[in-house]
Amino acid sequence: MSGDPQQTLGPLLVRLDVRERQIAAEAKAAHEQIAQMTALLDGLAQAVDVDDVAESPSVLT
Repeated sequence: MSGDPQQTLGPLLVRLDVRERQIAAEAKAAHEQIAQMTALLDGLAQAVDVDDVAESPSVLT
């Protein structure tokens, strides 16, 4: 391999920087999706808990 290392490292660093930004954006999007799904599951769990309480016989009677 011949040539100035600066000439070959420069474009490599640019590509690595672009890829790092892509990965960060993908990670952020995945994190947001996980947060949305977690909120949805929490809501469903609460709905099931409310239904279970409404359907179970009263302990006081």
